[in-house]
Amino acid sequence: MLFYMPGKVSNLIFILSIAMLVLMRMVHFQYSYSGMKFPFHRPVLTVSNSNPILKPRVPLNVLWIIFDDLRPALGVLGDPIALTPHLDQLGEKSTVFTEAFCQYPLCGPSRISVLTSRRPDTLLSYFNGYPINQTGTFVTFPQYFKEHGVVTASFGKVFHVEDDILFDWDRVWSSKPWFPSQNHSSVESECSRAQGQAQFKLMCPVDLSTHPSAFFADNELVRKVSEFFRNWAETARSNRDQSFFAAVGMHLPHVPFKFPEPYLSAYPLERVKPMPDVENVDFSPEIRQYTRRLFRKWNFLGKNLDPSRFNDRFRHQFKQHYYAAVSFVDRQIGTLLKSLVAAGLDENTIICLTSDHGFALGEHGLIGKQYIYDVTTRVPWMIRHPSASGSLRNFSIVPLEQLHRVASQTRRRPLKSVAQPVESLDIFPTLADLAGIPAPPRCPVFNGMLSRKQPLCVEGTSQAQEVLDHSYPNPRVTNRSLRVAYSLTTQGQLMGRQKRNISMIMYSARDHQYRYIESFAFNLSSYSPLFKQSLHRELFDHVNDPDELHNITGLSKYKEVVDYFSKQIRSYFDVKNTSNHHP
Repeated sequence: MLFYMPGKVSNLIFILSIAMLVLMRMVHFQYSYSGMKFPFHRPVLTVSNSNPILKPRVPLNVLWIIFDDLRPALGVLGDPIALTPHLDQLGEKSTVFTEAFCQYPLCGPSRISVLTSRRPDTLLSYFNGYPINQTGTFVTFPQYFKEHGVVTASFGKVFHVEDDILFDWDRVWSSKPWFPSQNHSSVESECSRAQGQAQFKLMCPVDLSTHPSAFFADNELVRKVSEFFRNWAETARSNRDQSFFAAVGMHLPHVPFKFPEPYLSAYPLERVKPMPDVENVDFSPEIRQYTRRLFRKWNFLGKNLDPSRFNDRFRHQFKQHYYAAVSFVDRQIGTLLKSLVAAGLDENTIICLTSDHGFALGEHGLIGKQYIYDVTTRVPWMIRHPSASGSLRNFSIVPLEQLHRVASQTRRRPLKSVAQPVESLDIFPTLADLAGIPAPPRCPVFNGMLSRKQPLCVEGTSQAQEVLDHSYPNPRVTNRSLRVAYSLTTQGQLMGRQKRNISMIMYSARDHQYRYIESFAFNLSSYSPLFKQSLHRELFDHVNDPDELHNITGLSKYKEVVDYFSKQIRSYFDVKNTSNHHP
């Protein structure tokens, strides 16, 4: 507010105000670029423990949907192949984070990281099946919601392994977690055109004319969640102050790709771009070893087969089946959202949708996950808040026979597109803020040893203000951010899925322009990285090389960039270095 003050006093106040603004700008500039010759700095971190979001007038429910192995293969995210009309309709009414990255590209470590908002090296979680409380007693965000009076419910794969949570499920969930009644791998006879056990492990289209009662895990999952919505709507009339947190873990597009066979018709092979010609890929030794181990695990290529000899047609079909599986699970999401609307819960429910990690489909010669390029670490993340414009009441289901028409239609755009690096760690504090419950305290930043000692704290940063800012900039406008997203993975003699197998750890730093990767030896005795034993470095410039095909670490003009990221990784994650200065 401005006040009129006559004479010299007003002039003096005006001059002092201008001087103060200039000084603040200079301080910000000095902090941001001091000692730097390229446009980025250390991550932007919020250290306030106070909740900046006003408590909503009525309790808001939260529906959290997490996919398994879903890369950003959505039409609303610009994927040219994907036919996802239902996810696109949701994205059209949501804030979509187009540069979201997981912290570990493997199901177990990623999910524990998301649920606790702790980095994998804080939890020492480097492989599947690692108990969540092996390192300490950590509060997950469903538990945090429950402790604040919210009814929590779990459907499908939320934590990685069912046994990780069932023994003390009542600490986290208000009712016993629910899982599909059948094991998807127990019905091999349903797979059409199966070519032995190996084929079934990966691709399983089902001929419904032969198997009309075939079991699909995600189909049963949606029916159960829809029943939950109906029951909640009936009982909520008598308790309007109660809210729920429902976690829904979809199975697809995890292998095996099991779906009704007609979904393949939406993806004729001529419409699916083949995987890169692996004969011309310059495999690094690490990728070659990893790919061999992966194929050996899938048990269909033989222990000595060179991955560069992988059959091109089979690779093409694998990609085709992946996208068909995505379209099938997209249809299930459409049914789920329609049931939410039918129960009258859409106008007071926050919908958060993401994936545990990405999935490579031939990029870098890789198929699968557990490497830290964009294709394996980048995930879809969208949030639909009830206060946003656009209702779900006009949400429509696209019949399978009309799915092919989506390919020729103008792709839908996000209601709001946020093009800045964010991390899966941010989900916990973001949903707490949006739901109006107290903001969880922040962990000691980039200090895993101190963070381990705190049962409740978050290493992520709330993105609630981005969601609640309804200015809706043009989705084509790129928001340049100074934040860095960090990911890591481990490798070993088998798949890095057991403690005894870890021999190397790989860290990645990703900002709006660069991805930097550095590998270090791993000491099993101390169970920690050996930061003095650097094994491999990679740097990619996303402005000129969005597919991360050209490692530019050897170019002299990028030496400062490489040195900066390398120093930052050591400074932030070498917890044994007592000289570390953590921001």
